Amino acid sequence: MMPNILKRQHIEYFFIVAIIITRFIDSTANISYLLLAFYSFFGYKSIIKALFLVWFFTMGNPAYIPDASFSSAGRFLVITTAFIALTYHGKFNLKINNFTIITLAFGLFILIHSLLFSPLKDVSLLKMTLWVVATLTLTQAWLKLSANDQKKVFDFFFISLMIILIISLPLILSPNGYLRNGVGFQGILNHPQTFGPTMAILGALSVGLFIEKKRNLLFLIFMICLILIILSEARTAGLSLILALAFSIFLNSNFKNFLRGKLKKSGAYIFYAIILCIPLAIIYSEKIVDFTIKRSNSSSNISDIYTDSRSVLIEPMLENIKENPLIGIGFGIASNPNEMEIVRDETTGLPLSLNVEKGVTLIAVLEELGFFGFVLTIIWLLIMIKRSLSSNITSTIVVFTIIFLNLGEATLFSPGGFGLLTLIIIGWAIIGKRKNTLP
Repeated sequence: MMPNILKRQHIEYFFIVAIIITRFIDSTANISYLLLAFYSFFGYKSIIKALFLVWFFTMGNPAYIPDASFSSAGRFLVITTAFIALTYHGKFNLKINNFTIITLAFGLFILIHSLLFSPLKDVSLLKMTLWVVATLTLTQAWLKLSANDQKKVFDFFFISLMIILIISLPLILSPNGYLRNGVGFQGILNHPQTFGPTMAILGALSVGLFIEKKRNLLFLIFMICLILIILSEARTAGLSLILALAFSIFLNSNFKNFLRGKLKKSGAYIFYAIILCIPLAIIYSEKIVDFTIKRSNSSSNISDIYTDSRSVLIEPMLENIKENPLIGIGFGIASNPNEMEIVRDETTGLPLSLNVEKGVTLIAVLEELGFFGFVLTIIWLLIMIKRSLSSNITSTIVVFTIIFLNLGEATLFSPGGFGLLTLIIIGWAIIGKRKNTLP
């Protein structure tokens, strides 16, 4: 029995390596998406891993990961195939909980809203379908895994993020590490505003597991993530991680243990963290100042900096809200629909790629779906927070990090890009059952 298990594990391992290699080779890049779609049928673990890999393939640094003509269609293919694989393995048997119910209700609302009010119905319906399918696929896949398999998939996810960090470190000295704009560090990913939030998620997981397990290496990873976030100039990522840590400690039940001295060792490490941050702040003082006031007319007020950086995106959204407070302008529609860059499939005419940039998720939802869609979103987020609080402090920190990240860049409802990574970790954070991760 054991040799057979080891053999299956080895086959899966080599298959993943083969998929990654094909994506890094220009002539076989398109094939990697077909292999990922096939790989998702290996089981629930493979569904989550396949979606993580399709996120990485989408967000990879073009200096090392070649463009693939099938990239946009390939994303849709893998997400759709993962959902089919989920229903195939589960025989259409959904595990119903309050998060599943609110997600389905939210999707139904967006469906009706899109049919009635969206000026680009195919765009809204496709974005709605992609989000609901990706969200349900990931949460259901996590739910259907045993505690031991959840640990294995989480370890794969955490180690993969660590590999991204490690491979990115040498690029600090390479122009390819700053390929996007020559200033913000992007590492092995395609944009500083992708790399920074990715490191924020890894930092959230590291500091949460550190509080739970008191392991020095996890604390070191957290500190490296902070430095890389500063180098990326992704201010929202840095602020999100720090705020999430503060909120989670106060809201999580473990905070009572801090007060009672039951987690003295963790408390001591947090104290040492503050001490360590002093020399780091001195060493990186100039970079931290640049990081804080980047493109903000040298203002030192956090509120002014935030307003300066996001006003270009927020002001048109607020105008639309004033004009359509109840109905909205349509799910996934740009503040100015005439400026939308839509790439459509030549055969079917379906929209494959949309260029929509919005700064704050809650404002974007109010603009697109109106008041009632906004209320449903708040309920969805509150259920997500409640479930993370009932799990552990690591889940709480990472969920708050994702929520705060969406105060600077609306990605939560965009599974075709960075949002897919957040949905993967949200699925893990809210499942409610846990076996110790990272031995």
